[in-house]
Amino acid sequence: MRLTKWLFGRLMVLVGIYQFMRLGFMILNWNQFQKFHFFELVGAFLVGLRFDVSAVLMSNLIFILMALVPFKLARTDVYQKLLKVIFIMANFVFIGMNLADIEYYKFTDTRLNKSVLFLGNEAANQVDQFIVNYWHLSVMFAIVAGVVWMSYKPWQHSKQDRLGWLGAGILRLLVIAVAVIGIRGGLQTKPLKTAHAFGSGATELGILSLNSTFTFLTSKQKNLLQPVQFYSEKDLDGYLPRLKDTGWSAGKPENVVLIILESFATEFIGKANSYKGYTPFLDQLIEKSLYFPNNMANARKSIEALPAILFGIPSLMATPLAKSNYQSNRWYGLGRVLSDHGYHTSFFHAARKGTMYFDAISSMAGLKDYYPLERYPHVDRDFDGNWGLFDEPFLQYMASELGKHPQPFFSTVFTISTHQPYHVPEKYKDRFKGGDLKIHASVQYVDFALKRFFETARQQGWYENTLFVITADHTQMSKSVHYNSPTGRHMVPLIFYHPTKTFKHPNTQQITQHADIYPSVLDYLDLEGSPHTRLGRSVFDSSTSGDAVFFLSGNYWLVKDHLVLHQGPNGQQDLYDFFNDRQQRHPLDQPEDLKKMSDLLKAYIQQYNNGLAGNTIYSSSKGEPHQVSKSR
Repeated sequence: MRLTKWLFGRLMVLVGIYQFMRLGFMILNWNQFQKFHFFELVGAFLVGLRFDVSAVLMSNLIFILMALVPFKLARTDVYQKLLKVIFIMANFVFIGMNLADIEYYKFTDTRLNKSVLFLGNEAANQVDQFIVNYWHLSVMFAIVAGVVWMSYKPWQHSKQDRLGWLGAGILRLLVIAVAVIGIRGGLQTKPLKTAHAFGSGATELGILSLNSTFTFLTSKQKNLLQPVQFYSEKDLDGYLPRLKDTGWSAGKPENVVLIILESFATEFIGKANSYKGYTPFLDQLIEKSLYFPNNMANARKSIEALPAILFGIPSLMATPLAKSNYQSNRWYGLGRVLSDHGYHTSFFHAARKGTMYFDAISSMAGLKDYYPLERYPHVDRDFDGNWGLFDEPFLQYMASELGKHPQPFFSTVFTISTHQPYHVPEKYKDRFKGGDLKIHASVQYVDFALKRFFETARQQGWYENTLFVITADHTQMSKSVHYNSPTGRHMVPLIFYHPTKTFKHPNTQQITQHADIYPSVLDYLDLEGSPHTRLGRSVFDSSTSGDAVFFLSGNYWLVKDHLVLHQGPNGQQDLYDFFNDRQQRHPLDQPEDLKKMSDLLKAYIQQYNNGLAGNTIYSSSKGEPHQVSKSR
């Protein structure tokens, strides 16, 4: 009996620590939770107890089983010391994971799961700067670890514990049974799942109820999509039409330069808001460009955003496409399609080769000439000390290299200077003062780097025959309540600029997304007959108001016209007004609109799931699917 009390005491201390870490998670991400009432937050903490008990029992299962060993060996000092080592080590790992997720959540908008393993050495190489820049987490870890260490008292065996072999055996079986029930989250038919955290309908409250131990241990590294059949192919065309000729044409083969900015939110752009912002150059460029202020990122991670842009495929599953079971599918990336039409293709990324699997993704997309950090001639001079090269010199290098490429060419660059820890070159520290957030100074620097890039490009012979497309992979830090919502945290710029052409303006207020870039470039270059997915559409098509879809922690979000549809992991659906309810707090009672949005979401899910599972996600404008083998 005393053994049972001893076990219970150790585990309850951990449950209390998990609630403390949840409080820290809420406070340090308060901008996402300030819109909720007190009792809503209390409810999230109470729901979280169920997940905490499950997580503590799962992560300490080996410890529990070893503590219940009935043999005399278990009573020795050596065995008790071994128990303490196992208890301390296991819980230090998961406590560290939960504390790290307090800041990591700001990058991903979801709780940590096994996809973090994909970061591999990249994360390991940054541990020192993480500790320095997030010192407050190190302090929290030291405090919590100290509590765990001090609260652990070895079990002292007593003759009073002797219940006889039958009584002791029954008691141990009862403890194991209770542990299993706790891990399952109760006696219900189905075990506890991440989806159970989202019963309130508010994504943020569900995230708060979860803990990183639970989501990590219960997530799967590879998920298989289940094919569904909501519509016939003919009916599916009504929801997700194939790319058609909109009358746009470059007239002749033109170069295309795609610029993807790291962690660059619409929130930072003055022209998109009612305040000054941090992007004077982009503000000027927007005046001469086709700019879509209601553009959505299809993902919250770079490894997911790049396929959305280059393949035209939103990230609608928990596993990044580049690490999924479907990575061996045959891909018609934008680079491959343009290469088939005589384009030279290249990808520039100022980080080490292999970072975020960009070398593999760009290769899958058909971008043949890869420019990583290792290819740059002045690494020692321009290294930022962490991830790679500062954007200004690297973009200058790119502008020069493009002049050596045969035309027409398609080139993509992925910037890095707005990545944490947001370093700005020492010589510019006094020039870029930033604002309330640490990222603001690096945003100003990247805007300046873009200005310098265009100044250099303007002197090149290829410049006037080039379409520039500018977007960002995802958002990160936010100051504005206006952008602190599931949709707001996906709003990134989308700019089409040509030095010598004026666009016939389509509806620039339409909803757009990452997946629209692929078909838009094909449409502009008059290559509509090329393979493409139906998950994006051309922004030059004025016959539609557009839509955007994204997936996060088991939640689907669909934006169309002025409406936002949220479908939770349990299938619950709510409808919101996109423009008048930015926080998505007040569900609309509009059954007809809800059904229309739900039907469109079903079309997206069918095309995505069936297309990837059957390797038939690409089709031509004529409707024939490009069914291909699993080999590449």
